[in-house]
Amino acid sequence: MNGYAKTLQDYVLGGFFIFRPTAPSILLMREPPHTLDSRSEAETLQFAADMARSLPLGTVIALQGDLGAGKTRFVQGFTRELGIPAELVISPTFVIHQIYEGPPPVHHLDVYRLPHADSFWDLGGAEILAIEDGYVLIEWADKVLNALPDRYVHIRMELVDASTRRITWAWVGEA
Repeated sequence: MNGYAKTLQDYVLGGFFIFRPTAPSILLMREPPHTLDSRSEAETLQFAADMARSLPLGTVIALQGDLGAGKTRFVQGFTRELGIPAELVISPTFVIHQIYEGPPPVHHLDVYRLPHADSFWDLGGAEILAIEDGYVLIEWADKVLNALPDRYVHIRMELVDASTRRITWAWVGEA
């Protein structure tokens, strides 16, 4: 196992790995999740930069984790790699949706304050998720899992201690 046995089941069902990001949610993945223990903010920023370099345009990234787990820091590292100054990137907790003009454009959402999942559609969720020339990063994505596209990257960030974050990620859905 990859050190994440508490959420990755020890069995495979029909070729899918069963991953429980939070109960009762279940994600079906074609590959086991990857895990990184980031021991500093710099390592988290570097991981995010690596993701920005490797993911194709049009990718939706679903970020999940407790308050202070590093979701916004991840977005800062991701956008910085794309040429957007990190100091411009703050959690859009109250505005919910922020667009950072690239190129490519990055749509950054924080859906924590949405009263219910259907509110995601009211703020243009279908149009946001359909972009092909940029990226969509959604903090607190567990609130809108059913709205996510058929294929996306799921990233779970957990506090291990004051300086360590366990980052678990995988593609969800069919290619």
